[in-house]
Amino acid sequence: VCSSDLQYAYYNTLGVELRAKGKLSEAVVAFDRAADINPTRPTPHLNEAMTSFDRQLYAAADQQFLEAVALGLPDAERYFIDFAALYRQRNMNPKAIGLLYEGRKLFPQSYLIAANLGSALLAAERYEEGVPELVRALGLQPSSTMALNNLGLFYLKQNDYGRALDFWNRSLSIEPHQPQIR
Repeated sequence: VCSSDLQYAYYNTLGVELRAKGKLSEAVVAFDRAADINPTRPTPHLNEAMTSFDRQLYAAADQQFLEAVALGLPDAERYFIDFAALYRQRNMNPKAIGLLYEGRKLFPQSYLIAANLGSALLAAERYEEGVPELVRALGLQPSSTMALNNLGLFYLKQNDYGRALDFWNRSLSIEPHQPQIR
């Protein structure tokens, strides 16, 4: 193991420890140092994104997250969904939608991103965008219970009970153990 790899690991681990202690500014410095030592690794950028999110520096968080993705973050599709979920948990649906649109550009064949984007758009009452996105998700993955359930919910709110039931029955035929849908 070369000394730069050890230094990289030291600073990245130090950043994680500092973040856990609530020393967020110091953690960012450590993650920046790790990224300087090994600029091809996505991990310190992801860690810094999470730390910036903790600090409510959302533009910086998004920038670092997208940098991690550009550097080959493993399972980046899942991270887009998880990162957008953090925004939704904080009632920051427009930020979640923006991030999921970025994810759709990078992973246009991802039914998970399409289903989450459609769900976020419906929650924001952007129906003209949300419904087609959920339909697109179903085209990519016809067994997506998330897309089926969200379309059912949309049609329920439109008082189109027959269509709502059609989507929910399809969902239940795929996964019968959904008490909230029953």
